Amino acid sequence: MKLSLLGFVLRRVRGSLWQLLWTHLLTAGTMAMTLFVFGGFMLVETNLQKLLKGWGEQIQIVAYLHNDLSADRVMGLIGRVQAMPEV
Repeated sequence: MKLSLLGFVLRRVRGSLWQLLWTHLLTAGTMAMTLFVFGGFMLVETNLQKLLKGWGEQIQIVAYLHNDLSADRVMGLIGRVQAMPEV
């Protein structure tokens, strides 16, 4: 590419940027807001995944039994609960 042609192209680019300055600024601002909102949604989604995964690993169930239950029945219930694959 000839040097004079490069100078011509650069002058045209500078003139175009100056004439359409607000259009370029509006476009850049719109793109920045779009990326900011997209990043915000990605951050929320990642945090929710980690929160739900943490809750899933820490599930606790409390069982209340009658006081008059025999020790054999209690041991039977404990055995049934421990035999479940989720426990």
